[in-house]
Amino acid sequence: MPGLDLGAAYGVADASLEVGGDFYDAVPGEQGALSLFIGDVCGRGAEAAALTGLARHTLRILLEDGHPPERALARLNHVLLRQQASRFLTAAVAHCEPAGDGSGAVRVRLASAGHPVPLLRRADGTVEEVAVRGMMLGVMGQTDHPPAGFLMMPGEMLVLYTDGLTESRSDDGVFFEDLLPAWIADHADAGEGGAARLAAGLVDAVGSLRNTGTDDIAVLVVAVRGEQ
Repeated sequence: MPGLDLGAAYGVADASLEVGGDFYDAVPGEQGALSLFIGDVCGRGAEAAALTGLARHTLRILLEDGHPPERALARLNHVLLRQQASRFLTAAVAHCEPAGDGSGAVRVRLASAGHPVPLLRRADGTVEEVAVRGMMLGVMGQTDHPPAGFLMMPGEMLVLYTDGLTESRSDDGVFFEDLLPAWIADHADAGEGGAARLAAGLVDAVGSLRNTGTDDIAVLVVAVRGEQ
């Protein structure tokens, strides 16, 4: 999508363990739109990997067909229940499109299914939570995923991540969740490739403090190009 800068990073908790269930993707849409999603399947191993593949493929098809984020999540939930999946998953989906007012802004519609709360770094350096909540998938027959809508101006970033990031902690028990907003505020930059640098930097920062863990980390960042 013209005007957007994307970046992603993946951190493996323990390379000797079976494959985990974190996933993400970006799906081009009509008229310059772009949909992004990130998710996390409970557990590890072959069963989790199979469910990860199903979820990613299903979400991609639904978004390619033009489903809004909240509808795509609800449809994925029905697919999981029909498959009688024994694991649940969390996910967040964001649909981005040009505001079309000449400002370079991007209009975002975001829905969540029990996923960690996305963070939005504004152009003035402040970091705020995106107030979006919803039920995890693969558990209940009826789920509700009320979307949040907002504008991202040039120089602003949306950070999506899995709970392996926030639940990582130092030897003295400090969770990275407590450090995350300040870290994003201090390390984000609006230059070309800034989204990729921020995503990789987050994974590296957690790697420097985390105890031995078994949860992988996925980070997906979308930035609107422009002055900070």
